[in-house]
Amino acid sequence: MTIRLNKFIANNSTYSRRQVDTMLAAGEIKVNNETITELGTQIDPETDQITINDTPLAPTQEYTYIALHKPSGYITTRKDELDRPTILDLLPPELHHLKPVGRLDNETEGLLIMTDDGEYINKVTHPKYQHSKTYLAIINAPISPEEIETLTQGIEIEPGTLTSPAKIRINKMDRKTFLEITIYEGRNRQIRKMFQKIYKRVVYLKRIRSGNINLGNLPVGKFRYLTKTEINDHKSN
Repeated sequence: MTIRLNKFIANNSTYSRRQVDTMLAAGEIKVNNETITELGTQIDPETDQITINDTPLAPTQEYTYIALHKPSGYITTRKDELDRPTILDLLPPELHHLKPVGRLDNETEGLLIMTDDGEYINKVTHPKYQHSKTYLAIINAPISPEEIETLTQGIEIEPGTLTSPAKIRINKMDRKTFLEITIYEGRNRQIRKMFQKIYKRVVYLKRIRSGNINLGNLPVGKFRYLTKTEINDHKSN
């Protein structure tokens, strides 16, 4: 499977994507001893040899995997240009090299997996593997059976963008709807956009599960290390 060169290096090193792009423009990166400057270059990680300033890009042998309970109000990024709180503010300095596996928007809280294993990130986030993600949501109004059917079958959230089928379980409904929703892709603000399309608004959203990994009773703003069983099962899901 091929992948963009800049993405692969960023996922398998301490360099950010922006730093990699700068090094590409400067002619500091070679693939199979050929200098590469094109940002969109695709490579095969299993066969292509990558060097940075003539030093081979060595895969990390020991990886770190954590589950973070991201609070609302924190940005899922390593550094924010507006100086807003980021997920790195919740971690000790020795874990600041970790990268998020997917994203949660600013208002959403819950489970966020972080690691320095680029191959793991690629597999878990690639749409073709359809890793499940489950959320608790509060919607600002009741939802009809017809609207639930529309959401579960897939809905066009943007022109030409149809979501995959979702699973929805209603926990409680009065003037608001309390539900659990499972999706199998990770489009930007997908759940919020899905409900906007049926003229509803998500007033609370919390990710509670990613594949086999559960948020459980992990306190808000805290993290824990994943077990080997969780990691291996998540990779194979």
